[in-house]
Amino acid sequence: MSPLHCRDVDSAIADETAAKADYNGKTNTTAIIAGYAALGKDMDSKDMCKVLETYNEGGYTDWYIPAAGQLYEFYTNRTAINEALTAISGNAFSTADDYWSSTEKYFYYAWFMNFSNGYVSSHSKGECDYVRFVRDYNEGDFGTIDL
Repeated sequence: MSPLHCRDVDSAIADETAAKADYNGKTNTTAIIAGYAALGKDMDSKDMCKVLETYNEGGYTDWYIPAAGQLYEFYTNRTAINEALTAISGNAFSTADDYWSSTEKYFYYAWFMNFSNGYVSSHSKGECDYVRFVRDYNEGDFGTIDL
């Protein structure tokens, strides 16, 4: 999938949610979506969580926004990941951009990672960064391989 940019989605969530996990983006993403619902906020068609709720790339609907620790693992292994994505005609991680994590720091801030240098920091949820949806590998997703 292509990463989404703030021109394409609204990444601003102006209220604190329970999205605090460092390595469980799926739990964080669920908390973000639930946080919107609990606050009675309507998500418009450009909101990243609304896009995620209806996203079905490859026929899968179990996509989520990676947590900060997961983004760090992607950064650490970016060369191999990008080679694999390129081999299957996927979109590689840009090595010059910031990516939002689903891990919230507090009220108005969430963690992001810069893929050019591994810099991890937080900034306002209203800042303009990329969002990359991911999903867990499940055995059988790609059929069987005869060796």
